Amino acid sequence: MNKLVIVGNGFDLAHGLPTSYKHFIDDFWRNLRANFQREDIKDLVFLNKGFTSLLEGENFNFTTFLRNIENESNRYGFHFNKKNFKLTTKDNYGENITIFEFKNDFFKTINLHSIDDWVDIEHEYY
Repeated sequence: MNKLVIVGNGFDLAHGLPTSYKHFIDDFWRNLRANFQREDIKDLVFLNKGFTSLLEGENFNFTTFLRNIENESNRYGFHFNKKNFKLTTKDNYGENITIFEFKNDFFKTINLHSIDDWVDIEHEYY
């Protein structure tokens, strides 16, 4: 007789597999420097290719990115609109240049909220 065993939530994490929401989102930010020009990534975020220095740091993640935005804004006078999470600067002619912005509202929401697991993401989605 064959038996089917279904393992419930927690099996993957209990065995050290990187399958949590935090693992997923940290992986996205850690690899953004290499992937920001891919079309599927452009559907989520826009990063001006002249400002990839915002993606530097040891153990890079979204928290590091926020810290880099704050540091660079103070240093170079970038304008950071916290309401729509858009980072801009002016070019030599006084025109606004977008440095970074979220292109997907849901992705912005799950990054800006302290979401610890997939259940919370489902709640945010609905």
